[in-house]
Amino acid sequence: METIAPLKRGRTTDELLCYEHMMIYKELTFHFLLMCCSASPVRTCGHGGTGCEHSYSEVGGTLVLTPPFSGRINHILWKHGANLAAEWLNGELDYYGMFRGCTTLDTTTGQLEIKDMTESYAGLYTVEINNKLQSQGYNVEVIKRLSKPEVVQRPLTCSTVSDSCTLSCDGDTTGAGPVTYSWNKDDGQWVQEEKDKTIMNNEETKSIKTFSCQMKNPVIVKESDPHQNPFFPVPGSVSTEHYHIYSEVGGTLVLTPPSSGHINHILWKHGANLAAEWYIGELDYYGMFRGCTTLDTTTGGLEIKDMTESYAGLYTVEINNRPQSQGYNVEVINRLSKPEVVQRPLSCSTASDSCTLSCDGDTTGAGPVTYSWKKDGQWVQEEKDKTIMNNEETKRIKTFSCQMKNPVSVEESDPHQNPFFQEESLGP
Repeated sequence: METIAPLKRGRTTDELLCYEHMMIYKELTFHFLLMCCSASPVRTCGHGGTGCEHSYSEVGGTLVLTPPFSGRINHILWKHGANLAAEWLNGELDYYGMFRGCTTLDTTTGQLEIKDMTESYAGLYTVEINNKLQSQGYNVEVIKRLSKPEVVQRPLTCSTVSDSCTLSCDGDTTGAGPVTYSWNKDDGQWVQEEKDKTIMNNEETKSIKTFSCQMKNPVIVKESDPHQNPFFPVPGSVSTEHYHIYSEVGGTLVLTPPSSGHINHILWKHGANLAAEWYIGELDYYGMFRGCTTLDTTTGGLEIKDMTESYAGLYTVEINNRPQSQGYNVEVINRLSKPEVVQRPLSCSTASDSCTLSCDGDTTGAGPVTYSWKKDGQWVQEEKDKTIMNNEETKRIKTFSCQMKNPVSVEESDPHQNPFFQEESLGP
């Protein structure tokens, strides 16, 4: 609270008491505003209409705060938190601390303007006009502009043979404050939705050529480029049958189109992007396919070495300028690790009625996995978990082994001792 000691000289007791009460009121009102704005960014507090307005300003932009005051003004004092920002009194205009050189105070309206905003200027702003603390406070948040978003399709292998896929509105939202997402179809209206949008492969979706997304925060709106609908049928295109092909991470992918006859032109595409082309004796590889790809100009076969997930997706080929009726939906997956038979519960013993054996192993990024258990020397496909009963049949089995299999590898466990095994008695 401001001291009144220097003001005692020449004043009556009633004047000093009035001044002290005014200062107490201003202090209480300021703290009430502070609590109000801290509790909720946009609200009205109490019966007196004390309000807190949440204002957003762009990093590097200009903040303008205009108090709702009308009438003659002879004194203005702006505060940032508890610190002085700008003051005008008796024709003298002062700016304080970091507000010097970037701030303008309009002495006719009380409006405060701050240029080149940074996060240092975030916080609660209050204003006194004619020595009266105004009931309107401003909770200022300094946020960043949004970057241009991009519609990303997941999985990358999504194609006309998929049942559904997810479109994601991806963009940098770091420090951008509250962000909302909207989508439109072709040139339609923007509809606010979630960041991720699931689309189904049905007749309604097939009629849509492109999807676009929009990101919006309180200072800017950014739109993506249109993204080709993976389910939209291209007019005049050849009906293509897509084969699902699996390739091992780090392995080699070989795609051989069923073509016969003389070849004078070959063009392979990965999605909508060019991968490799041969025409009139000239061979070209594009983008990430340079240095790892070989195109057989006699058969049209494509070979890609050192496969990574970047190479997953739909591959199509044109031979002699004619799209071929066979496409390849490629998924790049990991090899399986060696599994282990795990007994549950660990306390399972000859006194238990049953227990469960589990074929445990790392299947991260391994694609579809099947499980088999060895029985009478033969592998029998079953579930990952196998329940065994403590009966005469089970007691004759000495060990259990399991196998995990995916499209690029097969791995077997070591034999696991049967907890119910009993040696056959030879008799007396």
